[in-house]
Amino acid sequence: MPQQLAIDEVATGLWLGPCPKSPGFIQSLASDFAITSLVSVQTDEDLVAVGMNWPLMWDFLMRSGISAKRTPIVDFDDDALRDGLETAVAAVQSARQAGRVTYLHCTAGVNRSPSVAIGWLVAHGGLDLDTAWRQVTERRSCAPNRRALEHWLARR
Repeated sequence: MPQQLAIDEVATGLWLGPCPKSPGFIQSLASDFAITSLVSVQTDEDLVAVGMNWPLMWDFLMRSGISAKRTPIVDFDDDALRDGLETAVAAVQSARQAGRVTYLHCTAGVNRSPSVAIGWLVAHGGLDLDTAWRQVTERRSCAPNRRALEHWLARR
């Protein structure tokens, strides 16, 4: 029976949720949800705050068959999110283009990672901002940063 995880599929093959904090969570991503790629937008400070040892987590992800990419974005900082969206969206695109089912996360899966998912849907999913926004927020209870997304899109 699949472990109950607070994760949501916001687009085909793109899942959002909180930081995976245990080996059981990672195992469930791989075995129950067929996740083969992870994109983390957590900073080093975020990892320290949740007691995460990234090298150990990375090793466990690799042993579980999940490739991992970090594109750190400072939380609660509109400018950092706007500036980090391009790299994070590119990381998601790289995983999805390779056919990988992708788990995108920040610390809680409420602001940064949903914002990146919306950015990816606009940049690579053929959706406009309003449609992408509705799709993500209807599929996951979250609070993406519209201001950062609008500023990022205006610069593209």
